[in-house]
Amino acid sequence: MDLTAQLDRNRREILDDEVPEVVAARAVIEQAKGILMFVYWISAEQAFGVLRWRSQDTNTRPHHLTHTGSSEVLTHLTRAGVGA
Repeated sequence: MDLTAQLDRNRREILDDEVPEVVAARAVIEQAKGILMFVYWISAEQAFGVLRWRSQDTNTRPHHLTHTGSSEVLTHLTRAGVGA
């Protein structure tokens, strides 16, 4: 019994479901990085480091940290002393 076609369909369904979520989460992270880069005049690497640090400090996944909205990201980071 050849299950190749069924496995291919299952793989495509999983990818069709998951890829948009991954892309959306990445877009939010990139937007937050851009805000940090603009406001604090830091590099992309430094901005990602700030997001990574804050994510670990609050035990929050980066896309959840930034998903609340751009202005809240800045407020959240400012409260943590970033850019002060």
